[in-house]
Amino acid sequence: MALSDRPNWRYIDATMMRPADVRHHLQLLNLSPAEAADLLDVGLRTMRRWTAPDVQGEAEAVPGAVEAALRAWLKLHRLGLSWRPDASALATADPATIAAHDANAQALHDVLERVRARRGPATQWDVDLERCRASLGKMTVSFYLLRDGGFTPQSFRRSDGLSVDLVRDQALLEDAYACIHAKLQAQAHEPRVLLALDDPDFSLAWDGVIEMWDMSLSPAVLVTIDSDVVQAASKLIAATDDDLLRFVRLNKMAITEVAEGLLARGFVSDCKIDSQLAPVFRRVELSADDLAPVARRARLILMPESAADTKPMAGEGA
Repeated sequence: MALSDRPNWRYIDATMMRPADVRHHLQLLNLSPAEAADLLDVGLRTMRRWTAPDVQGEAEAVPGAVEAALRAWLKLHRLGLSWRPDASALATADPATIAAHDANAQALHDVLERVRARRGPATQWDVDLERCRASLGKMTVSFYLLRDGGFTPQSFRRSDGLSVDLVRDQALLEDAYACIHAKLQAQAHEPRVLLALDDPDFSLAWDGVIEMWDMSLSPAVLVTIDSDVVQAASKLIAATDDDLLRFVRLNKMAITEVAEGLLARGFVSDCKIDSQLAPVFRRVELSADDLAPVARRARLILMPESAADTKPMAGEGA
C-alpha cells in the first residue's frame, strides 16, 4: 500500500488526559466505569463525565491525582505487577506460598502437578482471557498474560466478607491457576487469523516506526515495529532507514508469524483514527523480545543491495 493510500492521521494536542485517554486506560486495565469509580472513590456519574465523548473540545478536565493514578496503575499492569488497591498481591517471597504464587514456569508446573494429583480442580473458575480475570462467586484472581503464551498471577480479591489468607486459600488459588492454564491451552489450539501484510514502510503517525497493514480484515490490522527495536534486534550498527526497512522486508514472513501469534493471544490494541479508509483498526506492536527469534534466524545479513539475495548468513545452510 502506497503512503498516499495509508490512513490520514489527525493529531491532537494532548495537554490533559481526555475522555478517550481515560477510556483507553480503563480498557487496558480491564475496568468498567463502575469499577474504576469504586477504586478511585468517586461517583459513577463523575466517572461517566470523564469518559463521555469529547464534543467540540468541551471535555471535563480529569483531576491530576486521578490521571496520575490511572497512569501508575497501567505502568504496574504492563510490568505484570499487582496494582488494584482493593486486592492482595500474589507475588510473594513467603516460602510457604511461593510455589503457588511464583510466576516462573517451574512453580506453575508444580501447581499443575498438585492439581492433577487430586484429579483436577475441585472448583471450576470462570476464566475471562480478555479481562485477564478468573472468578469464583465473589472471589477474583487477576493475572497478566505473557507474550510467550503463559501467564503470571497479579492479585487475589474477596468480596464475600472474608479477609484474604493466601495460605488458607492456597488450594482455591491452585484451582484458579489450573483453570487459567486450561483456558490458555484451549485457546492455543484455536485457528489463527492469518495476516496478509503489505510492504513495510515508515509510519505517518509515529516517528521512527515501521508499519505493515492488512486491510483485507475487518477491522484492519496494523503491525508496527519501532526502528530502534529493529536496529537492536538485528545488530545493524549505524543502519540507515532503508537498511532497517530492507531487514523487515527480507524477514517479513517470520515477522508475520510472530504478529499472528500475538494477535491470537490478545496482544492487540483497538485504535480509532480520523480516516474513512480504516477508521477503526487493531494494532499489534512488536517488542525487542518479539523480534529476537526473527533476528536469530534471519535469512540474510545486511549487505549491498546487489548481493543481498545471494549471500547467506554466517552459519546458515551449512
